[in-house]
Amino acid sequence: LAGPMTGANFAATAQPFTVSGQIADAYGDAVANVPLSLSGASTASTITDFFGNYAFGGLVPGLNYTVTPSATLAASGYSFAPSSAPFTGLSNNQTANFSGLPTLPQTITFAAPTAQTIGAVPPALAAMDSASLPVTFTSTTPGVCSTSGPAFTLTGVGICSVTASQSGSGPYQPASPVTRSFTVNLLPQTIAFAPPSGQPLGSAPPPIGATASSGLTVTFTSNSTSVCTVSGSAITLLTAGTCSITATQPGNAIVAAAEPVTVTFTVIPDFSDLGDQTANEMSAIELMASYGITSGCSSTPFDYCPDEQVTRGQMAVFI
Repeated sequence: LAGPMTGANFAATAQPFTVSGQIADAYGDAVANVPLSLSGASTASTITDFFGNYAFGGLVPGLNYTVTPSATLAASGYSFAPSSAPFTGLSNNQTANFSGLPTLPQTITFAAPTAQTIGAVPPALAAMDSASLPVTFTSTTPGVCSTSGPAFTLTGVGICSVTASQSGSGPYQPASPVTRSFTVNLLPQTIAFAPPSGQPLGSAPPPIGATASSGLTVTFTSNSTSVCTVSGSAITLLTAGTCSITATQPGNAIVAAAEPVTVTFTVIPDFSDLGDQTANEMSAIELMASYGITSGCSSTPFDYCPDEQVTRGQMAVFI
């Protein structure tokens, strides 16, 4: 066949279009297995794939169509925005994305931890979410405690406040945060202070000693400054009588003050008239004086008067 062809007719066929899109939840995650329906010039149905994608193909141009996510999924905890996507006179490929909005509530159960002592390793925080979603813990008092996951560290003394939260996931709305507080206490300490034995007046007593369970330095104070004084751990005896000394430890930023401990001992008179007594007699007299049984017959000077007669009244006092 040669030459131009005349009298031939051709028919143009419009190519079909596609409406496609994705459904993602409020947290940006794809929502799979959502039923969608196509209505209008033709009807069809499909579901979203693992990535939340769907497509309706083969749509005739120029006609009207509406894509609607299935409301039946609301029972699973979602509502959809928009509720549907209409297309009037479809003229090209179109995209209709939907948001799956969470509708299910959730709550957090979080019991307050018990009081803790600074320096201790506290047990892990524990909270339960009604949707079994992971709970996040945050300290609102970092000067007293800090958190790392469910573990928390005591950083100071005072009130520790921790907030448990769950930001929501899938069909679940964010939970209302729950804050709990507990006390972080100072470390306790005690003082061990044994009373010195009786000391003869005029002697140089050994240094007094007391220890605090915290290892901090103990301070000594005389409560009977007319009988004895204290400087550091050194005691100075001034006169016969009862010497009373209190040991204290005020604590510091992490250790509580110790309960003061007071001890007493006898300052034994240095009797000036025992020259004729035997060593055993002198020892017995000084022992009686150390127990406060006798203070002699004179204090200026200290005399024992070993040869004087004992009256019945004195014997009664002695007994």
